[in-house]
Amino acid sequence: MLLDDNITPNGKKLREVYEQVNTKKLFEMHRKRKFSITEKDILRMHEIFMQNIDARIGYRTRPVRILGSTTKTSLPEYVKIDMRLLLQWYDLHKHALHPVELAALFHAKFEQIHPFADGNGRVGRFIVYVLLDKGMPTLFPDRKRYLEALEGSQNKSLGSTKREEYDQILSYFVHAYTHTWAAFFSQR
Repeated sequence: MLLDDNITPNGKKLREVYEQVNTKKLFEMHRKRKFSITEKDILRMHEIFMQNIDARIGYRTRPVRILGSTTKTSLPEYVKIDMRLLLQWYDLHKHALHPVELAALFHAKFEQIHPFADGNGRVGRFIVYVLLDKGMPTLFPDRKRYLEALEGSQNKSLGSTKREEYDQILSYFVHAYTHTWAAFFSQR
C-alpha cells in the first residue's frame, strides 16, 4: 500500500515508512544505472538509505558495538582503510569465487567492519543484491538463523577466504538463495 498507493500503514513509525520509500528508490536507481562495488557507490547507497532517517551519512567517526554480538567492529580511524582493503579483496576474488560464495564472504566482512553509524545491515543486504545481480532481491528468511550465521563468521581476517571460517554464513546464503528462487517459482 505504501509503495504502490502512497498509503501509510496504521501504527508504523515514520522511520519505517522512510526505510521502505528509500529502499524502493534505491532499487529503481539500480534498475536505471547498475551500482558497482566501489567506495563511491557504497557511500551513495548509504546516503540514499538514510534520507530522512539519520543525518550521519558516510563512514562513522565513533566506535560502535553491535548489541548482542561479540563482533569486534573496525575502530573509526580504520574504517576507511578497512573498506579499501575489503574492496581490494573483492577485486582480487570477484572472478575466482562462486557468486554466492563471494556475496556471503563480502557480506560477513562488510558487517564486521560496520562502516556506518546506522544502516549497515540494509546497505550490506543491498550489496548482496548488487553482487548477485539476478534482478530480484535475495530474501533473508529466518532472521535468527541469519544473525547466528553472521555472528559465527565474524572476527576473521578481512583478507581470509578460508572456507571453514565462513561455513555458517555460506550455508545460510545457499539456504537464502534457494529459498528466494523457490519463492519466485512458486508464484509463477
